[in-house]
Amino acid sequence: MRTSYIRDRNLSLLTQVNILSNQITPNYYGIEMENTRTYLQDLIKNYSLDINARILLLDNTGKVLIDSYDAMADRDFSTLTEVQSAIQGYDSNQVYKLPSGENVMYVGVPISDRNEVMGVLLASSSIDELLENVSLMLRRVALLSGLGLLFTGMVAFLFAQVIASPIEKMIQLVRSFSRGDFGVTIKIGANDEIGQLAESFNDMAAKISQVDEQRKKFVSNVSHELRTPLTSMKIISETLLHEPSWDEGVYREFLQDIDGEVTRLNHIVESLLYLVDLEREELVLETQITYLNYVVHNVVRRLKPIADQKSIRIEVHERDKIQFYLDQGKIQQCLINLVSNAIKYTPEHGEVVISIYRELGDACVAIMDTGIGIPEKDLTQIFDRFYRVDRARARATGGSGLGLSIARQIVTLHGGDIQVSSTLNKGSTFIVRLPIRQQGVGG
Repeated sequence: MRTSYIRDRNLSLLTQVNILSNQITPNYYGIEMENTRTYLQDLIKNYSLDINARILLLDNTGKVLIDSYDAMADRDFSTLTEVQSAIQGYDSNQVYKLPSGENVMYVGVPISDRNEVMGVLLASSSIDELLENVSLMLRRVALLSGLGLLFTGMVAFLFAQVIASPIEKMIQLVRSFSRGDFGVTIKIGANDEIGQLAESFNDMAAKISQVDEQRKKFVSNVSHELRTPLTSMKIISETLLHEPSWDEGVYREFLQDIDGEVTRLNHIVESLLYLVDLEREELVLETQITYLNYVVHNVVRRLKPIADQKSIRIEVHERDKIQFYLDQGKIQQCLINLVSNAIKYTPEHGEVVISIYRELGDACVAIMDTGIGIPEKDLTQIFDRFYRVDRARARATGGSGLGLSIARQIVTLHGGDIQVSSTLNKGSTFIVRLPIRQQGVGG
């Protein structure tokens, strides 16, 4: 601490003397003139009072030209280390202990013009008061340190008895958690911060365990969905290779089967990539003012040929004309997924009714079908990736199990929600609710 304070004092004094040197330099050549000398004397004396230091102006031989105390004119300081360094063009400083016991800091600064040293500024300042203040501060620090150590010892004792034990328990459980044991929980009965931390940890562990289970399930589902068409293609290709020749009709039939499996595989991969894009945090919706009615009619126009193949009637009921900011492409994809699902799972000669209306500040699109319906136990899971109510039925319809997940993700990005209700063998109703925005949210 003492060294630091002395260094700071030295830096301050050195800086102030350099400032004075810059003020003296333009007038140094005229020091023999009475007016210039008087100006420099006043400047040095005033500066001496401001920085509480004695200042001597010397020529380049070390002879005193001006003394702020008017007591050392014509004295020779050429042997002083600080003066010798300044004559050579370098700043220098040193602390001396005088015979009187006083501690004094000397600073020497060259006065130069075009790299030529014309003179020297020598400043001296007592640092006894500084050292005394440092000593006083050190004594206070020592006292406070002693009290602090005593207090710390008491706190440490209480900490070990009251806090350390539950923290040690938490550390052990966190280590188990880091090894992948997400089923661990911490039981601490306290209602203080440690108890709240334990409760937060338990909540985090439960959520991570759930996420890990979903991850495992997702990986398993992806593996299954990708393996199924690949296995089918391998069986077909091995069958073709097993016999040296086949009729052209058989080749064509097998190649059509392979093409269908490739199309299915490609659809799964494209859906996965689209879902990944939707879940990226940096994704920005490209919103623009759009008629929701127009989007719905565009979806119906695209899917009507598929519905006609099953003699399914599609009706659109427009209770309201709704225009607001949305990402037209993504909302259209969402509605295509929902309406195409309604067509898939509706038997021939059924119907799909789409209603457009406002409700509680939201724009709503309801898709009602007369299909086979969804069991109540499955309603909470149908938006999960690859979830199928009936896998055999899904394979028959060619679904990837990602359509509803993509639809919900798109609606969530718009700040909306999808509601679903269903009755077995009677049909299902999906309601897309989108907040009506008066300005865009994306770029």
